[in-house]
Formats: sequence, structure tokens, C-alpha cells
Amino acid sequence: MKTILFISPHLDDALLSCGARIWQSTRAGSDVLVASVFTGPNSHSTDVHRASYQKRMSDDKNATESLGARSVHLGFV
Repeated sequence: MKTILFISPHLDDALLSCGARIWQSTRAGSDVLVASVFTGPNSHSTDVHRASYQKRMSDDKNATESLGARSVHLGFV
């Protein structure tokens, strides 16, 4: 099985710019991984901001899975 890696600088970047290609690749039988790089919390973030960001990361993971791909959040600030 062929593996394809999409590197997404921020949440949603790969999904918004390459969503159709990701979907086509998974439908063609490829294993697709979307790696989002800058997903770590800022040291100045408030609890409200952190909770909101956790929701965004969850939404990103769900959207990636809906295209048949896997996701990883690398946690860089």
C-alpha cells in the first residue's frame, strides 16, 4: 500500500487546500497521513483559549477522518 504524507503548517491548511486530493488518494487505496505542525499551546494562552483550541484540534481530526485519512498533531508552538 502506498503512503502519502501531507504536511499542514496549521490546523485545516491541508484540508482546505488539498481536501479533494486527500479524498481521491484515500479512495484510490492509499494510506494518507496529514501532519499538522504548529498545534502546540502558546505559553500565554488562557484556559478559554486552550479549550477552544482543543475543540479545533478535535474538529481537524474528525474532518481528516471523514476523508478517510489519518492525522497527527506535532505540537510545535
